[in-house]
Amino acid sequence: MDQYSALIVDIVRSRSYAPSRRSALQDLLIDTIECLNDFFSPGIVAPVMFSAGDEVQGLFADAGTAFLYLRFLMMTTSPCELSAGIGVGAWSVRIGGNVSTMQDGPAYHRAREAVAAAHAEKTDLVQCRCGSDDDWFLSSLMARTLDLSRSRSMPQDELAFAIELLYPLYPDNWNPCGPLDWQRLLELKLSFEQPDRESLLTQIHSERASLDQRSTVHLEELVWHMRELKREPALRGISYELEHISGFSRQGLSRLVLRGQVAQERTSVAVVQRAISLAEGRWRNGIWLPFARSSNRPYGCRLLFAEREDGTGQARPCG
Repeated sequence: MDQYSALIVDIVRSRSYAPSRRSALQDLLIDTIECLNDFFSPGIVAPVMFSAGDEVQGLFADAGTAFLYLRFLMMTTSPCELSAGIGVGAWSVRIGGNVSTMQDGPAYHRAREAVAAAHAEKTDLVQCRCGSDDDWFLSSLMARTLDLSRSRSMPQDELAFAIELLYPLYPDNWNPCGPLDWQRLLELKLSFEQPDRESLLTQIHSERASLDQRSTVHLEELVWHMRELKREPALRGISYELEHISGFSRQGLSRLVLRGQVAQERTSVAVVQRAISLAEGRWRNGIWLPFARSSNRPYGCRLLFAEREDGTGQARPCG
């Protein structure tokens, strides 16, 4: 049976917000997921939508696309924190229309378990559940990658967001149907922040008529450049490029790129994508797991990911 990835996202401490702020954040989420649903549509099975309260959910063809979607959503809503769970498994209850809130199956059950674990951990923004020993490994990789963004100052965060708008990261196995609506996302982020505050994003917004999205960066391309050239080409001249757009000094922008760990975070995203791809191959075919973490299963045990009759899709020992 085919495997899918459900994504469930919730607002952290949503009840602590003033009613007006909470309503504004919900509006931001609604408009942002509309843009991201279009951009990531080749890898989306059931579009992300609000399900209940402050929670949104969707179904993806693979966990890598779900993680990239989540990352972009978190970048847009920062500094407000979101908590998320990604569940990998079967899509057993299929109701016409591909409305995510009407679908069900092990993928959704595991996503629910994962977001509950993320809430319980409190220090991790995301957890992943796939029914195998990869849970801990992938959850740690995803959470540590998002932590790099979480630790940024506001100017560093705004610069990283501007770079993502111009050079968005995209899954290797899909091609976007069209360009990212980066101007709309920029307007959404500015409307949620302080629109009258002078910043890099307000300067970019004022020059948006003369600015186009440069290119979509597939993660496999990023891995090749980092391995062979030790640097992502998109970041090589970014300070010079943004200097002419924003009026900020090239030296100041370079410091923000360095201290905001923009290159490290984007490279870490590519590492997560590669780890997910390797894990998905194991789930389909069953191979040796050198990092298996189980008290009743030795390291290096061969696993075969197979759907059981009850549809739970648990990994079972093989051979």
